[in-house]
Amino acid sequence: MKILKKDKSVIEGAFDTTPPQSRDFQGANILRCYVDTNTPKGGDSGHGGLTMFALDNLAGTDWTLYVQTDDEKMAKFDSPELKYFKIVLSGDSECKTLADALIWAGETLKARIAENETLQKRKKP
Repeated sequence: MKILKKDKSVIEGAFDTTPPQSRDFQGANILRCYVDTNTPKGGDSGHGGLTMFALDNLAGTDWTLYVQTDDEKMAKFDSPELKYFKIVLSGDSECKTLADALIWAGETLKARIAENETLQKRKKP
């Protein structure tokens, strides 16, 4: 695993001169989400297409990040040490599949929250 110092390119898009899109999401915690892409570039990673997704803990996020390598080694990062993570994908297809995965994840989580709220209401006397 390579340990990098946080530098300007960690948060900036690094794909062109425009900064990534970002938005803050607040509940009991505050997360800032960053996204950026320069796709489509016409193919796989060799064509230069990059997509970035990142989350930054601005306040109170209790989270754990697990990363597994091909040789089955696992790295675990916990709050409060885990402040920020970034994923960069290369290629046009990778951008589309990440976007689809994030949409599915959001829809699934919202549906599960609604299901769980209904179950909790039924359990209350």
